[in-house]
Amino acid sequence: MKTAIGYIRVSTDHQDLERQKMLIKKFCEERGYILIRLIEDFGISGADAERAGYLELQALTEDSCDIIVVSELARLSREDDVMKTLTTIYGLMAKFDLIMLDDLATIYKKGSKFEFLQFIGLAFKAYGASEERKKIAERMKTGKYSLIARFPLACLDSTEPLGFKKVPNPEYDEKCKGVPQSLYEVDEEEATIVRNIFTWAAEG
Repeated sequence: MKTAIGYIRVSTDHQDLERQKMLIKKFCEERGYILIRLIEDFGISGADAERAGYLELQALTEDSCDIIVVSELARLSREDDVMKTLTTIYGLMAKFDLIMLDDLATIYKKGSKFEFLQFIGLAFKAYGASEERKKIAERMKTGKYSLIARFPLACLDSTEPLGFKKVPNPEYDEKCKGVPQSLYEVDEEEATIVRNIFTWAAEG
């Protein structure tokens, strides 16, 4: 019986890994593969080649499993450099079978070489994944600007700047889009430290 390792990733901490987990587990059950484990990258862009899970995946040896399962190419990589993405895939194919669940008709066999049409198809997918990342980033940026214009102290990520603390937004309603769940509020104790820093900097 073949063994499998799945790789899953989401780019923000507002997203959920469960859908990818479910897809990979279901696929392995249907094919009779033993899913050894899932390697995760949580809240990290697919353009970041230094993410821990991605590096762990590439460091796996042939003894680790028989097949690598990913829900789609975009989960594996959204790098601008298409050749780097293809090189990563080729490196995985040198050690394992590789399958992406959005293209079940194709299994990239261990030790095989890209067929011409496979290479072209993957290159287009890799380019599309990179371009989609840029569009998502632009939409998020535009959305954040709009939200900040309405809620200047909106908390949009897990960051908590020195001098502020997170508090629930009384206007938040999970049914209403465009309203942040949390706001920043001045933390008087920490704010004193910030004021001192600016004062000391101004005094040289």
